[in-house]
Amino acid sequence: MAEGFRHEQVNPAYGSQVCPHCEFVDQRNRNGDRFKCQFCGHEDQSDRIAAMNYARRYGDPEIGLYMPYSQVKTILLGRFHRRLETGQPVTVPGRTLETVSGAYPQATVETVKMSQLGEETRFHQTVNQSAKQNKHV
Repeated sequence: MAEGFRHEQVNPAYGSQVCPHCEFVDQRNRNGDRFKCQFCGHEDQSDRIAAMNYARRYGDPEIGLYMPYSQVKTILLGRFHRRLETGQPVTVPGRTLETVSGAYPQATVETVKMSQLGEETRFHQTVNQSAKQNKHV
């Protein structure tokens, strides 16, 4: 161990595909060594994005080291959707649930609206299905 540094392991799933600014996760965010968020437009180098996300993921009570990648994506998508639902903090001026239809399939936008009605179980099932669909796109 280098002096002044400590090595900790975190779950690496989707580390270079999650925007550190708006938390939008999509495989299209990363193109080789370039990162450009398909939701908010944030651009950076993909390794730097991954490093920022791994630093934030350290100590995350929801994402465990050996958690399957599909569960990690469900958690990440859920967090992104909750941020849009509440509008706090506003990640991208002018972006709301109604304006994400271009970035997300309509079915996913509808699941967010269902979750507002208290149907959390159906929300998580549909987010999980969307995560599987996005994986194969």
